[in-house]
Amino acid sequence: MQTEHKESICPDKETEMADIIGFDKGVTLDELNDHVGYVKQLVASKSPADLKKRLLKIFNQFGFSDFSFIGFSHHHKPHFFLTSLPKELLTSYQDQHLYKFDLALDYLKADNPTHFHHSDIQQTIEGACFLTQTFDKNQQILDLYKKFEFNDAYLMPYKNNRDEIANKQIDRQKKSGKNSDDQDCGYRDGMLFSLMAKGATQKEFMTLTEPRSAVLHLLGDTAIRVYQNNFNSHNPAPRIDTKPIEFLTTMATSDLSLSQAADKLCISLDTANKYMATAKKMLGTGSQANATYRALQQGLIDF
Repeated sequence: MQTEHKESICPDKETEMADIIGFDKGVTLDELNDHVGYVKQLVASKSPADLKKRLLKIFNQFGFSDFSFIGFSHHHKPHFFLTSLPKELLTSYQDQHLYKFDLALDYLKADNPTHFHHSDIQQTIEGACFLTQTFDKNQQILDLYKKFEFNDAYLMPYKNNRDEIANKQIDRQKKSGKNSDDQDCGYRDGMLFSLMAKGATQKEFMTLTEPRSAVLHLLGDTAIRVYQNNFNSHNPAPRIDTKPIEFLTTMATSDLSLSQAADKLCISLDTANKYMATAKKMLGTGSQANATYRALQQGLIDF
């Protein structure tokens, strides 16, 4: 695997700095040389666990204790692809469905997202005229991190074309007649790489991130590229239950209501409702119309 930054790094011989597009301050040539060494270390990873260990060793040198990167996969549901965060924190985040309200994930979908901190979200909440459900849930997210002494976090969004690549792979498999159920659904809207420093105050945390934003950006980008290129198969998409999809297909292709589709397939209305409930759960939505749309969008329904 080769990790290149030719389009984003522009060395300046006069100032001995390498400019990074999107950052006011670039990296020194020494920092760039250090980064080349980090790339070699990360590319040599033998497994996700090994990559995690190597990343922690590197980020510990910069004063960070933990990291995570999260993206949209498995039918639009956020997924932590690699992280050192406590299991209890991750479980609470998932079980309370906080990802449905997470402003950080919404920001990831923006056209040109930039780096930001948890403390920026805190300021937004505190400056709001009234507390909405979204703000309340995001306060819960911030409090959850603080419970584990993560008083701030540095969030780096990355846009990519992994979804397009995944779709092309699925198209090729369909043409060849191979089953694509075990393929990853892609990294929709990109990835969010986050860094934390356990026990550090917000002021102390800022001193870790602000001077090194470009360096940290390169490391995050490298980590994601290594994971995607080397260990993508470690997070396969869940196997699709075919009967609910067949039921959705009947409704969509014949323009039928739920009861009409049940009659056509000679199944009970109770079974039809169960199929629809399963389909909505698989596709991550509570809407019947949206379930059909997402199934069409993901190529599960073929007219």
